[in-house]
Amino acid sequence: MISQLESLIEVHLRARFPLIWLQTHEEERALASLLRVRDAIAQKKDIGLYVWSATRGLRDRDDREVAPQTAGDPIMALEHVFQSEAEAIYVFLDMHRHFTPVIERLVRDAVWKVRHTRKSLVFVGAQATVPEDLSADATLLFYPTPGADEMEHLVNTVSAAEGLPAPEGRTKDRLARALLGLTRREAERVLRRAIANRGTLDAGCADEVLAEKEQLVRKEGILEFCRPGMGFAGVGGLEPLKKWFTQRRQAFDPAGQRFGLRPPRGVVLAGVPGCGKSLTAKALAADWEVPLLHLDLGRVYGSLLGESEDRLRRALATAEAVSPCVLWLDELEKAFSGLGNARDNGVARRLFGTFLTWLEDRAAPVFVAATANDIGRLPPEFLRKGRFDEIFFVGLPGQSERESIFKVHLAKRGRDPANFDLAALARASGGYSGAEIEAAVVDGLYRAFEDDARPLAGADICAALKTVVPLSKLRAGDIARMEAWAAANARPAQLREPSRVTAA
Repeated sequence: MISQLESLIEVHLRARFPLIWLQTHEEERALASLLRVRDAIAQKKDIGLYVWSATRGLRDRDDREVAPQTAGDPIMALEHVFQSEAEAIYVFLDMHRHFTPVIERLVRDAVWKVRHTRKSLVFVGAQATVPEDLSADATLLFYPTPGADEMEHLVNTVSAAEGLPAPEGRTKDRLARALLGLTRREAERVLRRAIANRGTLDAGCADEVLAEKEQLVRKEGILEFCRPGMGFAGVGGLEPLKKWFTQRRQAFDPAGQRFGLRPPRGVVLAGVPGCGKSLTAKALAADWEVPLLHLDLGRVYGSLLGESEDRLRRALATAEAVSPCVLWLDELEKAFSGLGNARDNGVARRLFGTFLTWLEDRAAPVFVAATANDIGRLPPEFLRKGRFDEIFFVGLPGQSERESIFKVHLAKRGRDPANFDLAALARASGGYSGAEIEAAVVDGLYRAFEDDARPLAGADICAALKTVVPLSKLRAGDIARMEAWAAANARPAQLREPSRVTAA
């Protein structure tokens, strides 16, 4: 059974497209696909398959040498295309390394020849630098990395080769999902390394895969690879938001993909500063067990013409290469702050256009988690449906959410939340953000330590709260304006509770 891409290649070949340019780092997989395509076409008519490389010359589909003089000489190989009477697919490997004005002319002549003699040229290589003179005749196709089913088959193959039982159920699904984005060779290498380190293939091998993807990100140098320490267990409140994320996680599992679930595209988390937007983005990656990549657009800007756009494209291509992943953009409204500025010289607008196009067209499972404190500063094009799945508003926590936040931060610092009156602490912190509540817990610890290192008490935290003027008082007008906007334009990230803004 041939894949969707193989079907597309077959259609182009049957329609006599003279030059197909197949971009891939996985030469062996691409050649295997082309052989399957040839076999599918051969069911209706006899057709050959020849492969040329600089080191081995031109060979037939059974790897037999056809023309010894073609080794190291693409000109002789192209002349063989002219002279042969056989209907065939001619595959040239790494052709982008051999272009000269003479060879470009020969390829153009060959394109004309194959168009009239039922032959086809297929160039296979890691780069798709199509010479301008050939661009009108070339059809560029990108060969994708292996899908979930192929990764599951690879896990079984490597296990059998190493004499180990194949992982099953949830373990196999998790491994296959973690391997997505790697080439087959990279995936096989990391699986064998995991077996060498652990002696088996189990759920812990996903960490080995994560390390491999981290290397890919660090080589590029624009994105930051983050390792979140805790999932949603470390986020207090925000239950509707966490439930939404939990449901969408299933689209990354092979079982969900086979069911037809579409990977989610992303969310905008807008709202009051300090209420958990960035924390949620980090926890999301940990909960989904996928890499977290931080894109700081400030690092994208370059001094040369076109350099900024090229850096952004490379960063987005890297994110796709290690997908599935979460791409985190913090304080989105500041990322394009130069948009429309007279001193911008068009750089911010071009970056904005590049990013919008990628948001719309990307096919790889890259989930974009963008945070914004002032969503009113974002251009309206950014928030159009289809680019993000949802816009959530994260406001000040209500009574029950504040109890949950206190519980998280007390446990995080080794204190048993059961020893504290969480309801009283929540009442005392009305109108405080999650960040301000955390700061009060930390301040309370300092107070207790200063007083002969006695046990932390609720009174210490309440005293710390009284020394801080919360943001809900300092920026009451701004928060009211945010909530008014959210009521009509965003989905609430929290359970609705009364009196969330008014501080005690």
